[in-house]
Amino acid sequence: GMGNQQPKHQLKHPPKQQQPQMQAQQQQSNLHLLKSQQKKNTKPSLETSNSVKSQKAKKSLPLIPAAKSDEEIDNCPPDRIRLGICAMDKKARSKPMAEILSRLDENLFRVVFFGDKLIVHQPVEEWPLCDVLIAFHSTGYPLHKARAYADLRKPVILNDLEMQEIMKDRRQVYDLLEASGIDVPRHVYLSRDGYVSSGSG
Repeated sequence: GMGNQQPKHQLKHPPKQQQPQMQAQQQQSNLHLLKSQQKKNTKPSLETSNSVKSQKAKKSLPLIPAAKSDEEIDNCPPDRIRLGICAMDKKARSKPMAEILSRLDENLFRVVFFGDKLIVHQPVEEWPLCDVLIAFHSTGYPLHKARAYADLRKPVILNDLEMQEIMKDRRQVYDLLEASGIDVPRHVYLSRDGYVSSGSG
């Protein structure tokens, strides 16, 4: 009678409830597989990626007309001012520097990049001649060689090399600030080289 029909009525529903869930799970699984295949097919190689980045970097740098000539530095026309960029390539060939140098009149200036290899490994006597020098310190930069070059060739210096030496030593910077009447934070020095502070340190 009724007792036999109730179990049959209850068994009709579970398959209907489970079927949509199984279909949804199967669709999600298929979608996941499709996405993973697309990533494998479209993922660029490391070499291609680096090449694209390099091309974009070159395109983003502005042209420097005053530096594109291939003529020998020693045979530079006498009416041109030889502007030496004595800094590590990471700084000397950066976009901000290129923006500045690209505005120079190529009929008045000849830009001479010294380059890392020459700055680090060659004696200053072999560095190119220039009339005006831009030289600034960064990681790995031999500031003492730049100072020796400036003493040897006597170019016009656009940034103070002596002051850059001071900027490398916070003790000297604080002493200079105090001597100029500029407040500095309370501080303590531990000098292992015999340096004696002229300020409050």
